[in-house]
Amino acid sequence: MSYPHGGLFTSFNYYFTENLKAWYAHYDDRPLPWDDFSLDYLAVRHEDLLLESVPLYQKALLGYSQNGELFACEGDWDSLSLTTGRTQTCLHFDRQGKDAGSDATIYFPNDPDTLVGAGKICATIIHDYVWAVCEGPVKVPPFGVVVASAARLFEKESSVTWSVHWKSLPVPKETVVWLAGGFNALILDGENQVATDMDTTNRLRKEGWYTKASQLTQETQLTPEGLQPRSAIGGTSDDIFILSIAGRFPESEGATFSHVASLAQSIMSMHQAGTIEFLVNLDGGASSVLGLAKDGEKPCLLTQPSPSLSNSAGQPRRVPALLTLQFKEDIQQ
Repeated sequence: MSYPHGGLFTSFNYYFTENLKAWYAHYDDRPLPWDDFSLDYLAVRHEDLLLESVPLYQKALLGYSQNGELFACEGDWDSLSLTTGRTQTCLHFDRQGKDAGSDATIYFPNDPDTLVGAGKICATIIHDYVWAVCEGPVKVPPFGVVVASAARLFEKESSVTWSVHWKSLPVPKETVVWLAGGFNALILDGENQVATDMDTTNRLRKEGWYTKASQLTQETQLTPEGLQPRSAIGGTSDDIFILSIAGRFPESEGATFSHVASLAQSIMSMHQAGTIEFLVNLDGGASSVLGLAKDGEKPCLLTQPSPSLSNSAGQPRRVPALLTLQFKEDIQQ
Protein backbone atom coordinates (compact mmCIF):
# COMPACT_ATOMS: atom_id res chain seq x y z
CA MET A 1 0.00 0.00 0.00
CA SER A 2 1.35 3.44 -0.98
CA TYR A 3 0.69 6.53 1.15
CA PRO A 4 1.93 9.52 -0.90
CA HIS A 5 0.03 11.98 1.33
CA GLY A 6 -0.08 9.85 4.44
CA GLY A 7 -2.81 7.70 5.89
CA LEU A 8 -4.13 5.74 8.84
CA PHE A 9 -4.15 1.99 9.31
CA THR A 10 -6.06 -0.11 11.82
CA SER A 11 -7.14 -3.70 12.37
CA PHE A 12 -9.78 -5.08 10.00
CA ASN A 13 -11.76 -8.24 10.61
CA TYR A 14 -11.59 -11.45 12.61
CA TYR A 15 -9.71 -14.31 10.95
CA PHE A 16 -9.03 -18.01 11.58
CA THR A 17 -5.79 -17.92 13.55
CA GLU A 18 -3.26 -20.70 14.14
CA ASN A 19 -4.67 -21.16 17.66
CA LEU A 20 -8.19 -21.61 16.29
CA LYS A 21 -6.87 -24.02 13.68
CA ALA A 22 -5.32 -26.16 16.42
CA TRP A 23 -8.50 -26.09 18.52
CA TYR A 24 -10.69 -27.01 15.55
CA ALA A 25 -8.51 -30.06 14.85
CA HIS A 26 -10.20 -31.68 17.88
CA TYR A 27 -13.51 -31.59 15.93
CA ASP A 28 -12.23 -32.34 12.43
CA ASP A 29 -8.91 -33.94 11.45
CA ARG A 30 -9.06 -32.92 7.78
CA PRO A 31 -6.20 -30.51 6.91
CA LEU A 32 -7.35 -26.97 6.17
CA PRO A 33 -6.28 -25.46 2.83
CA TRP A 34 -5.14 -22.08 4.20
CA ASP A 35 -3.70 -20.29 7.20
CA ASP A 36 -5.14 -17.10 8.71
CA PHE A 37 -8.14 -16.91 6.37
CA SER A 38 -11.22 -14.69 6.52
CA LEU A 39 -14.04 -16.24 8.51
CA ASP A 40 -17.21 -15.02 6.82
CA TYR A 41 -18.58 -13.42 3.68
CA LEU A 42 -16.18 -11.51 1.45
CA ALA A 43 -16.76 -9.79 -1.89
CA VAL A 44 -14.17 -8.00 -4.02
CA ARG A 45 -14.71 -6.35 -7.39
CA HIS A 46 -12.49 -7.45 -10.26
CA GLU A 47 -13.22 -5.30 -13.31
CA ASP A 48 -16.94 -5.82 -13.99
CA LEU A 49 -17.30 -8.85 -11.72
CA LEU A 50 -18.05 -8.88 -8.00
CA LEU A 51 -16.40 -12.05 -6.71
CA GLU A 52 -18.33 -13.28 -3.67
CA SER A 53 -18.19 -15.98 -1.04
CA VAL A 54 -21.06 -17.24 1.12
CA PRO A 55 -22.43 -15.48 4.24
CA LEU A 56 -22.35 -17.87 7.19
CA TYR A 57 -24.17 -16.18 10.07
CA GLN A 58 -26.17 -12.93 10.36
CA LYS A 59 -23.22 -10.72 11.21
CA ALA A 60 -22.93 -7.10 10.12
CA LEU A 61 -21.51 -5.98 6.77
CA LEU A 62 -18.94 -3.26 6.11
CA GLY A 63 -18.33 -2.09 2.57
CA TYR A 64 -17.05 0.54 0.19
CA SER A 65 -18.64 1.75 -3.05
CA GLN A 66 -17.35 3.18 -6.32
CA ASN A 67 -18.78 6.52 -5.22
CA GLY A 68 -16.32 6.64 -2.32
CA GLU A 69 -18.95 5.78 0.29
CA LEU A 70 -18.06 3.65 3.30
CA PHE A 71 -21.18 1.95 4.66
CA ALA A 72 -22.41 -0.68 7.11
CA CYS A 73 -25.65 -2.63 7.34
CA GLU A 74 -27.36 -5.75 8.61
CA GLY A 75 -26.12 -9.06 7.23
CA ASP A 76 -29.59 -10.30 6.21
CA TRP A 77 -30.03 -11.95 2.82
CA ASP A 78 -33.04 -13.14 0.81
CA SER A 79 -31.49 -15.78 -1.43
CA LEU A 80 -28.22 -17.29 -2.64
CA SER A 81 -27.16 -18.51 -6.06
CA LEU A 82 -24.38 -21.07 -6.47
CA THR A 83 -22.85 -22.15 -9.77
CA THR A 84 -20.65 -25.24 -9.84
CA GLY A 85 -17.45 -25.30 -11.83
CA ARG A 86 -17.59 -28.71 -13.53
CA THR A 87 -21.19 -29.03 -14.68
CA GLN A 88 -22.13 -25.32 -14.58
CA THR A 89 -25.15 -26.33 -12.52
CA CYS A 90 -26.86 -23.31 -10.97
CA LEU A 91 -28.62 -23.67 -7.63
CA HIS A 92 -30.86 -21.03 -6.05
CA PHE A 93 -31.29 -21.36 -2.29
CA ASP A 94 -34.03 -19.65 -0.32
CA ARG A 95 -33.90 -18.70 3.36
CA GLN A 96 -34.81 -22.27 4.30
CA GLY A 97 -31.75 -23.52 2.41
CA LYS A 98 -33.76 -25.26 -0.32
CA ASP A 99 -33.20 -25.17 -4.07
CA ALA A 100 -36.50 -24.97 -5.96
CA GLY A 101 -35.21 -26.93 -8.96
CA SER A 102 -33.63 -29.93 -7.21
CA ASP A 103 -33.29 -31.81 -3.95
CA ALA A 104 -30.15 -29.83 -3.02
CA THR A 105 -30.03 -28.34 0.48
CA ILE A 106 -27.49 -25.95 1.95
CA TYR A 107 -26.54 -26.21 5.63
CA PHE A 108 -24.99 -23.35 7.58
CA PRO A 109 -22.77 -23.56 10.69
CA ASN A 110 -24.57 -23.80 14.01
CA ASP A 111 -23.55 -26.76 16.18
CA PRO A 112 -20.18 -28.30 15.16
CA ASP A 113 -21.25 -31.71 16.49
CA THR A 114 -24.42 -31.94 14.40
CA LEU A 115 -24.34 -34.26 11.37
CA VAL A 116 -26.18 -33.33 8.16
CA GLY A 117 -26.83 -34.81 4.73
CA ALA A 118 -27.36 -38.46 5.62
CA GLY A 119 -27.68 -40.59 2.48
CA LYS A 120 -26.69 -37.66 0.21
CA ILE A 121 -23.51 -36.58 -1.55
CA CYS A 122 -22.16 -33.75 0.59
CA ALA A 123 -19.83 -30.98 -0.59
CA THR A 124 -18.15 -28.91 2.11
CA ILE A 125 -17.36 -25.44 0.76
CA ILE A 126 -15.11 -22.77 2.29
CA HIS A 127 -15.59 -19.42 0.53
CA ASP A 128 -15.47 -20.52 -3.15
CA TYR A 129 -13.33 -23.64 -2.56
CA VAL A 130 -14.77 -27.17 -2.46
CA TRP A 131 -12.90 -28.55 0.53
CA ALA A 132 -14.36 -32.07 0.54
CA VAL A 133 -16.90 -34.25 -1.29
CA CYS A 134 -18.16 -37.45 0.32
CA GLU A 135 -21.26 -39.38 1.28
CA GLY A 136 -23.10 -37.94 4.27
CA PRO A 137 -23.65 -37.45 7.06
CA VAL A 138 -20.94 -34.83 7.68
CA LYS A 139 -20.27 -31.96 10.08
CA VAL A 140 -20.66 -28.33 9.01
CA PRO A 141 -17.45 -26.42 9.79
CA PRO A 142 -17.77 -23.04 11.56
CA PHE A 143 -16.13 -21.34 8.56
CA GLY A 144 -18.03 -22.98 5.69
CA VAL A 145 -21.23 -24.59 4.43
CA VAL A 146 -22.34 -28.04 3.29
CA VAL A 147 -24.43 -28.60 0.16
CA ALA A 148 -26.13 -32.01 0.12
CA SER A 149 -27.85 -33.58 -2.90
CA ALA A 150 -28.62 -36.99 -4.38
CA ALA A 151 -26.45 -36.25 -7.43
CA ARG A 152 -22.74 -35.51 -7.35
CA LEU A 153 -22.61 -31.82 -8.30
CA PHE A 154 -19.10 -30.91 -7.15
CA GLU A 155 -15.53 -32.07 -7.51
CA LYS A 156 -13.10 -31.83 -4.60
CA GLU A 157 -10.69 -28.87 -4.77
CA SER A 158 -12.73 -27.20 -7.52
CA SER A 159 -14.15 -23.68 -7.28
CA VAL A 160 -17.70 -22.36 -7.27
CA THR A 161 -19.33 -18.99 -7.91
CA TRP A 162 -21.67 -17.35 -5.40
CA SER A 163 -24.15 -14.51 -5.80
CA VAL A 164 -25.96 -13.11 -2.75
CA HIS A 165 -29.20 -11.13 -2.82
CA TRP A 166 -29.05 -8.87 0.25
CA LYS A 167 -32.14 -7.48 1.94
CA SER A 168 -30.93 -4.01 2.90
CA LEU A 169 -27.72 -3.09 1.10
CA PRO A 170 -27.60 0.75 1.28
CA VAL A 171 -25.89 1.11 -2.12
CA PRO A 172 -26.61 -0.58 -5.46
CA LYS A 173 -24.74 -3.88 -5.52
CA GLU A 174 -23.24 -3.08 -8.92
CA THR A 175 -21.36 -0.16 -7.31
CA VAL A 176 -19.75 -2.23 -4.53
CA VAL A 177 -15.93 -2.26 -4.59
CA TRP A 178 -15.55 -4.52 -1.58
CA LEU A 179 -17.92 -5.89 1.03
CA ALA A 180 -17.02 -7.94 4.10
CA GLY A 181 -19.21 -9.76 6.59
CA GLY A 182 -18.49 -11.16 10.02
CA PHE A 183 -18.54 -7.85 11.92
CA ASN A 184 -20.54 -6.87 14.97
CA ALA A 185 -22.40 -3.58 14.65
CA LEU A 186 -22.48 -1.07 17.51
CA ILE A 187 -24.51 1.67 15.79
CA LEU A 188 -26.70 1.18 12.71
CA ASP A 189 -28.96 3.73 11.01
CA GLY A 190 -28.13 6.18 13.79
CA GLU A 191 -29.38 3.84 16.53
CA ASN A 192 -27.12 2.62 19.34
CA GLN A 193 -27.40 -1.18 19.25
CA VAL A 194 -25.37 -1.70 22.45
CA ALA A 195 -26.57 1.00 24.85
CA THR A 196 -27.01 -1.51 27.70
CA ASP A 197 -25.68 -4.97 28.51
CA MET A 198 -29.06 -6.42 27.53
CA ASP A 199 -29.00 -4.57 24.21
CA THR A 200 -25.49 -5.89 23.57
CA THR A 201 -26.53 -9.46 24.40
CA ASN A 202 -29.52 -9.24 22.06
CA ARG A 203 -27.36 -7.79 19.30
CA LEU A 204 -24.69 -10.48 19.61
CA ARG A 205 -27.35 -13.20 19.67
CA LYS A 206 -29.04 -11.77 16.56
CA GLU A 207 -25.76 -11.75 14.65
CA GLY A 208 -25.00 -15.36 15.64
CA TRP A 209 -22.04 -14.89 17.98
CA TYR A 210 -23.54 -17.18 20.63
CA THR A 211 -23.88 -20.24 18.40
CA LYS A 212 -21.42 -23.03 19.21
CA ALA A 213 -19.96 -22.82 15.71
CA SER A 214 -19.27 -19.10 15.91
CA GLN A 215 -17.62 -19.51 19.30
CA LEU A 216 -15.08 -21.80 17.62
CA THR A 217 -14.04 -18.83 15.45
CA GLN A 218 -13.06 -16.62 18.41
CA GLU A 219 -9.99 -16.87 20.64
CA THR A 220 -11.74 -14.46 23.03
CA GLN A 221 -15.53 -14.70 23.20
CA LEU A 222 -17.62 -11.59 22.59
CA THR A 223 -19.52 -10.61 25.76
CA PRO A 224 -21.33 -7.45 26.92
CA GLU A 225 -19.14 -6.95 29.98
CA GLY A 226 -15.72 -7.79 28.54
CA LEU A 227 -13.05 -5.09 28.82
CA GLN A 228 -10.78 -5.51 25.80
CA PRO A 229 -8.60 -3.48 23.45
CA ARG A 230 -10.99 -2.18 20.80
CA SER A 231 -10.88 -0.62 17.36
CA ALA A 232 -13.96 0.60 15.52
CA ILE A 233 -14.78 2.51 12.37
CA GLY A 234 -17.78 4.75 11.93
CA GLY A 235 -19.33 7.39 9.76
CA THR A 236 -21.60 10.41 9.78
CA SER A 237 -23.22 11.91 6.71
CA ASP A 238 -19.97 13.78 5.99
CA ASP A 239 -17.10 12.12 7.83
CA ILE A 240 -15.36 8.81 8.47
CA PHE A 241 -13.58 8.22 11.76
CA ILE A 242 -11.58 5.51 13.52
CA LEU A 243 -11.66 4.98 17.28
CA SER A 244 -9.01 2.80 18.92
CA ILE A 245 -8.72 2.04 22.65
CA ALA A 246 -5.73 0.30 24.23
CA GLY A 247 -6.38 -2.46 26.74
CA ARG A 248 -4.96 -5.15 29.02
CA PHE A 249 -2.68 -2.59 30.67
CA PRO A 250 -2.91 -1.18 34.24
CA GLU A 251 -3.41 2.33 32.87
CA SER A 252 -5.94 1.22 30.25
CA GLU A 253 -7.93 -1.96 30.85
CA GLY A 254 -9.91 -1.63 27.66
CA ALA A 255 -13.57 -1.01 26.90
CA THR A 256 -16.87 -2.82 26.49
CA PHE A 257 -18.90 -2.47 23.31
CA SER A 258 -21.22 -0.05 25.16
CA HIS A 259 -18.22 2.04 26.17
CA VAL A 260 -17.02 2.26 22.57
CA ALA A 261 -20.40 3.38 21.22
CA SER A 262 -21.04 5.95 23.97
CA LEU A 263 -17.49 7.33 23.73
CA ALA A 264 -17.79 7.72 19.96
CA GLN A 265 -21.12 9.52 20.34
CA SER A 266 -19.69 11.84 23.01
CA ILE A 267 -16.61 12.71 20.94
CA MET A 268 -18.60 13.43 17.79
CA SER A 269 -21.11 15.51 19.76
CA MET A 270 -18.29 17.48 21.38
CA HIS A 271 -16.90 18.33 17.95
CA GLN A 272 -20.39 18.97 16.52
CA ALA A 273 -19.61 16.44 13.81
CA GLY A 274 -23.16 15.24 13.29
CA THR A 275 -25.02 12.06 14.13
CA ILE A 276 -23.13 8.79 13.82
CA GLU A 277 -24.90 6.76 11.16
CA PHE A 278 -22.91 3.57 11.74
CA LEU A 279 -20.18 2.23 14.00
CA VAL A 280 -18.69 -1.21 13.43
CA ASN A 281 -16.37 -3.07 15.79
CA LEU A 282 -13.14 -4.24 14.17
CA ASP A 283 -10.79 -7.04 15.21
CA GLY A 284 -9.82 -6.27 18.80
CA GLY A 285 -7.63 -7.80 21.47
CA ALA A 286 -3.96 -7.99 20.54
CA SER A 287 -4.91 -7.23 16.91
CA SER A 288 -6.31 -3.80 17.83
CA VAL A 289 -4.02 -1.07 16.52
CA LEU A 290 -4.11 2.44 15.10
CA GLY A 291 -1.15 3.84 13.21
CA LEU A 292 -0.01 6.58 10.88
CA ALA A 293 1.98 5.93 7.71
CA LYS A 294 3.53 8.05 4.96
CA ASP A 295 5.75 7.11 2.05
CA GLY A 296 9.44 7.37 2.93
CA GLU A 297 8.80 7.57 6.66
CA LYS A 298 8.68 4.95 9.39
CA PRO A 299 5.08 4.10 10.43
CA CYS A 300 4.05 5.61 13.75
CA LEU A 301 1.80 3.75 16.19
CA LEU A 302 -0.86 5.93 17.81
CA THR A 303 -1.99 3.22 20.26
CA GLN A 304 -0.13 0.63 22.30
CA PRO A 305 -0.96 -2.91 21.13
CA SER A 306 -1.49 -5.46 23.87
CA PRO A 307 0.68 -8.61 24.05
CA SER A 308 -0.23 -12.06 22.75
CA LEU A 309 1.55 -15.34 22.07
CA SER A 310 2.88 -13.85 18.83
CA ASN A 311 3.74 -10.26 19.82
CA SER A 312 5.12 -8.41 22.81
CA ALA A 313 3.44 -5.39 24.43
CA GLY A 314 3.71 -2.30 22.26
CA GLN A 315 4.49 -4.28 19.11
CA PRO A 316 1.72 -4.70 16.53
CA ARG A 317 0.48 -8.23 16.02
CA ARG A 318 1.00 -9.70 12.58
CA VAL A 319 -2.41 -9.95 10.91
CA PRO A 320 -3.47 -11.00 7.38
CA ALA A 321 -5.31 -7.75 6.59
CA LEU A 322 -5.49 -4.12 7.67
CA LEU A 323 -8.05 -1.40 7.00
CA THR A 324 -6.43 1.75 5.62
CA LEU A 325 -7.61 5.32 5.06
CA GLN A 326 -5.47 7.47 2.78
CA PHE A 327 -5.43 11.25 3.18
CA LYS A 328 -6.34 13.31 0.10
CA GLU A 329 -3.94 16.08 1.07
CA ASP A 330 -0.39 15.94 2.37
CA ILE A 331 0.10 15.81 6.13
CA GLN A 332 2.94 17.80 7.63
CA GLN A 333 3.14 16.34 11.13
